[in-house]
Amino acid sequence: MNEMDGMNGTPRDTVAHSKRRWTGQCEPVTIWGKRLTLALTLLCLAPTVMAQTLSQTELQKLLASDAEATDSFGHSVALSGDRALIGALVSDDAGNDSGSAYVYERDGTGTWVEVAKLTASDAASVDHFGRSVALSGDRALVGAYLDDDAGKDSGSTYVFERDRDGIWVQVAKLSASDAAAGDQFGISVALSEGDRALVGAHEDDDAGNLSGSAYMFERNGKGIWVQVAKLTALDAEAGDFFGNSVALSGNRALVGAVRNDGGGTFSGSAYLFERDGSGMWVQRAKLTASDAAIGEFFGESVALSGDRALVGAILGNNDRGSQTGSAYMFERDETGMWNQVAKLTALDAEANDRFGHSVALSGNLALIGANMDDDFRVNSGSAYVFERDGAGMWGEVTKLTASDDSTADFFGRSVALSGNLALVGAPFSDDVASDSGSAYVFDIDADRIDSRKYGYRFGGVVRHREAAERLFHASGSDLLLKMTGFDIDTRKEIRVLVNGTEIGFLSRTPNDGRGPSQLTIPARLLIGKNNTLRFEQLNPGWKWGVTDLLLSEIGGKGELESLTLDNVDSGKYGFRFEGTNNHREALERPFNASGSDLMLTLTGFDIDIRQEVRVLINGTQIGFLSRTPNNKRGPTQLRIAQSLLSSTGNTMRIEQLNPGWIWGVTDLLLSNAGQ
Repeated sequence: MNEMDGMNGTPRDTVAHSKRRWTGQCEPVTIWGKRLTLALTLLCLAPTVMAQTLSQTELQKLLASDAEATDSFGHSVALSGDRALIGALVSDDAGNDSGSAYVYERDGTGTWVEVAKLTASDAASVDHFGRSVALSGDRALVGAYLDDDAGKDSGSTYVFERDRDGIWVQVAKLSASDAAAGDQFGISVALSEGDRALVGAHEDDDAGNLSGSAYMFERNGKGIWVQVAKLTALDAEAGDFFGNSVALSGNRALVGAVRNDGGGTFSGSAYLFERDGSGMWVQRAKLTASDAAIGEFFGESVALSGDRALVGAILGNNDRGSQTGSAYMFERDETGMWNQVAKLTALDAEANDRFGHSVALSGNLALIGANMDDDFRVNSGSAYVFERDGAGMWGEVTKLTASDDSTADFFGRSVALSGNLALVGAPFSDDVASDSGSAYVFDIDADRIDSRKYGYRFGGVVRHREAAERLFHASGSDLLLKMTGFDIDTRKEIRVLVNGTEIGFLSRTPNDGRGPSQLTIPARLLIGKNNTLRFEQLNPGWKWGVTDLLLSEIGGKGELESLTLDNVDSGKYGFRFEGTNNHREALERPFNASGSDLMLTLTGFDIDIRQEVRVLINGTQIGFLSRTPNNKRGPTQLRIAQSLLSSTGNTMRIEQLNPGWIWGVTDLLLSNAGQ
């Protein structure tokens, strides 16, 4: 790929691999009424573990508009929705190795465009501004760990905000209240919900030389950033390098101490802190690997998302050789204890890959960089995507590599996740000049075979499962079956049968791509309970898949009635904006259902506070829409108790408690809570 290819946003495919556990429970679903849409998201297959090869989409390669040799653009990366922040710590704008960072945004065409270059207002040579970056909505945090304000290499961190005109402006410079030479404050940074920042100073000497610390800052009501806590380990010792990595999620913080000796010299550890009711930050747990060993550097990288923590150990060994690397997943149980639930390693691990050099978490997805992997060339690098399945098992589902990888690019030196978007830095790629650096954006959901959604599992390289079946309950009217096929090469490759009668074929799709299909199921084929829906490959052996199945009753006019409210075209949201200040305060929709608890899944838009928009069923409140990023979408799931339902004429009401603020809702789906 040449430079122009990387800037125009043209999708490219890269090879990926996956392995996953399957839980094959088969339960029927029931169609109640024409206003209820049910998703069939799992087809019944035998439990097994299988490997598969599939395509992933590299959306774009990002380069700095003013790239120069040895900038190391991509040394650090952050991602927040449709916005990316990329550090270039040794660019020379204000002198040799002063450093910079670049902001990118995804426009309406899906292209990522550079919109700002960030530099410190007091930039100086060898500050290494951009060594670490964090991003949350309209706020960015950039570390300059070799800044000399309080002595040589004392370090500092800068806060930037996007103003109403879309201009990024420096609003604060953060430094430790007890800053001293050599602390390297800013070696790592994290942001949570925009108003809280955590900064590592891994060479601070409070508990001995290089023991390390981390500092918590919060933005007060006047917009001023104030240091509210200094975090240190309860068992801090010299040489721990506490603070070499940091992560934030709400009222929790995770700090790596890569050279702590808890499991042997330089085995490493990570510390979990929580903010208590009085606003104090308290150490709750010390995380170590269950198989900790000397020199593994557990804590080189950390990520945190709610009750889940991920820690990289870049020098961990296994049967594939030394320094292959690993990562460990921890979860908080109901008693508040943090437990290791998985050790993650690459399926194709080899010596010196340094798997775990960078880590990121987003929901049930984890992204782990292995920047010295040698798939195509020495130290070209790679990154691996893992996913948590319905049984709580973590499995590798994708391996990401650059489409134009080259020797010593160190792809995977930095990684970030936001939803299904992944950003991977390759700071030593040579696109513009030697070590100018680059970063790659991936859609890790594109054409991904998901064992919880697709109707079969790949059974090997040549032989694949030829059929999949699912039971459902319905009778009395015609049904509409909507679905998405995967890699359907010919017009009559996969046929669909209901109770043994063929109703049609899946439509052709692009090679290794998805495509929609829609078929009608006549009422005469339905038998009430335990109807069988079967997908069958006529000539078994070719890979294929099916997902996103929706069964719905067809109304009197032969059209599907969905639960999309008001059916407007303003971004698919569930109400029409009526002005800048005056918005609809509530929305209602009737539906027919009874006989069991229901699960309501929906997507909110711009929900700013936890109790802004509530949901009622027949006048009874069942919960609130979850908070979302500013001007962004976010998922919500609520359970509707059977006791609230009538067989006909139920009312769903979505209501803003203090009308006047922009909000929206879309993608509503009602399903049997047992599914």
